[in-house]
Amino acid sequence: MSAKKLDRIDKKILKALVEDGRKSTIEVADQVGLSATACGRRIRQLEDDGFITGYSANISPKELGLNICVLITVKLNRHTPDGHEQFIHEIESHPEVSEFLLVAGNYDYLLRVWVEDTDALALFVANVLQGIPSVLETSTMLVLKQSGDLVNLPW
Repeated sequence: MSAKKLDRIDKKILKALVEDGRKSTIEVADQVGLSATACGRRIRQLEDDGFITGYSANISPKELGLNICVLITVKLNRHTPDGHEQFIHEIESHPEVSEFLLVAGNYDYLLRVWVEDTDALALFVANVLQGIPSVLETSTMLVLKQSGDLVNLPW
């Protein structure tokens, strides 16, 4: 099944499960206008075809004591496979980094980082990011507002 073959009902099912992955098959079926059996078959098919890759919970960063979210752009000084590998290896070992993206443009990576306070942020940038030999430059942007809850906590 490819994205082009998703019909209107499949898209409604996906939307319902994105809104609340804990909905029962009966609840999804009622929402999309199918019987529970037919809806269950479609959900299993969407899972088998790779459209649904898993189910997760949205976590509140504030409840975990993570009060500051920043986006950090990173420019590497070595654009070789080992430069990228070194950077990724270091970043993956730090729970402050909830998400990292390899991007095109003026920077190489965009990180989403959660910390308790500005002191923790300063330590992370100075001791972790700028301590990675392949990092040339970083720029930090404070997130003032975001939609939804954090879904990519690494722990």
